[in-house]
Amino acid sequence: MNDTNLALLEKNRDILSIRDLATGTIATYTSYLTDYINWVEENLPGRSLSDVTWEEIRSYEKYLKDVRKLNPRTINVFISQLRDFYNYVLHKDWDRREVPLLRFDEKLPVVPTQEEVISIINAIDNPKHKAEIALLYSSGIRVNQACTAITFQPHPLFRIPDQLPQDILSEAHTHAAQHRLSRQSLPDNEQCSAHDGSVSQGCL
Repeated sequence: MNDTNLALLEKNRDILSIRDLATGTIATYTSYLTDYINWVEENLPGRSLSDVTWEEIRSYEKYLKDVRKLNPRTINVFISQLRDFYNYVLHKDWDRREVPLLRFDEKLPVVPTQEEVISIINAIDNPKHKAEIALLYSSGIRVNQACTAITFQPHPLFRIPDQLPQDILSEAHTHAAQHRLSRQSLPDNEQCSAHDGSVSQGCL
């Protein structure tokens, strides 16, 4: 990649960082633009990025579709990043009528039935893992939220007495946390767990 295009790529990376995107997202978007710049340098040697025509950009889009065999959704992300690059870095207007996005079929996600989910939960032997999966399914919270909810974070003013063994505290906290989780999922006064540890439908 020549120095001019490398400088433009770095400027685009700076703009992405200002948008407060995740590091992984910035890396992915940067790789998309890098792919385009490499294509231009290989197929249009000596051509400035600002001078690439709409027809040539459409040729790149066909390259992604026919040669790289990318799916329509991915190609649309490539084109969207290219549009932002033209707007924010090259300061050129983008004409959507010249570079159309690809049509793609909407597919509904495959959602397991409640019976299938309960079967999966009841197949878990570890009580902690079973409680975590049941909490995720019944509440709809994210994994990082569940980790935060289950992690014990004492108040700054809380101090563990020196004479009280740490293992006793840990065991007490574990039982208390499990009790709170089970009580929160109780419908009225029903029990969520049978004597064998299985989960009933009414609890999810």
